[in-house]
Amino acid sequence: MKERGEQALLAPLPSQQDGFELVIVRGKTGCQGIRPNQSPAGHPAHPGEVLREYLPAGLAIGDAAKRLGVTRQALSALINGRAGVSASMALRLEAALGTSAEFWLAMQTDYDLWQARKRPPKVKRLVLQNEAA
Repeated sequence: MKERGEQALLAPLPSQQDGFELVIVRGKTGCQGIRPNQSPAGHPAHPGEVLREYLPAGLAIGDAAKRLGVTRQALSALINGRAGVSASMALRLEAALGTSAEFWLAMQTDYDLWQARKRPPKVKRLVLQNEAA
């Protein structure tokens, strides 16, 4: 139960009007969250970009960080795209926002793969014995 004067951590969900194409993420326990398929710029959204939309407009970063049990600097780095979502942070967001940890980690993976594909590693294909024949 909220105490008088306490502000909820969950804000209204982002919408297409905000420039997001929403994707419902479903798992074993039902809906795990709603995330943008791509950012308005046409690439996978950084989780911090989405988290910014989940936080209430008047809630200070420092206050949100206290509620999540992290430093203001750590939350600011995530929201501004300078840091990624760790497993620990994903569990904190799950508890605070009612989404799932998998929701945040999947979004981070999508973003990381997009970044890595912009500069693919130079590798030589490994040939298996039965492929060489």
